Amino acid sequence: MTDGPHIIELGAPGAEPAVERRRPVPPPALALIVVVAAAGGAFLGAAWGHDRAVVQRREVDAATVKLLVYGDGQSMSVGGNLLQVQLTGGITLINAGPMPVEIETFRGSAPGITLTGIERRRWIDPGVSSTLQAMMVVNCNPGITLTPVQVDAWVRTDDGESRETRLPLSLKGTIWDDAVSKACTVR
Repeated sequence: MTDGPHIIELGAPGAEPAVERRRPVPPPALALIVVVAAAGGAFLGAAWGHDRAVVQRREVDAATVKLLVYGDGQSMSVGGNLLQVQLTGGITLINAGPMPVEIETFRGSAPGITLTGIERRRWIDPGVSSTLQAMMVVNCNPGITLTPVQVDAWVRTDDGESRETRLPLSLKGTIWDDAVSKACTVR
């Protein structure tokens, strides 16, 4: 053994080539998939949020606005031909809700039937009914029956909010039904 200093070689700077470490770069296809997935997720989230907001708004509207509707009318005007008939008469709306409502407009439809409110801007207090004029166009197909019409009513409540409500309108056995039967019958 030698009595000299013992040297342990730890490696001299620059003795070995430095290894450069890099983070792996995702391939372009992976990057594209990540971007598309993020955009799709954002779109679906926004769509779900919008749909949920619409559902919540309709629930609030349904709790605030309660209207009942039925075909009414003492008189009716009828025009048209054997293919199509146009009727004008009364539709009665009843405010069964807790607030006064102003009927802004209403319309409805069913297969072969369109209904349009002629009168606009009428206030109806809670517990009160009001008859508004409406025009209905019916296609005179063989065996036509007045199926229930889905009526959309746009109202403004006493608190200034505009709201929409959907109402079923059955015209079977009403003056509307009689008028369509007579007008669409071949003479």
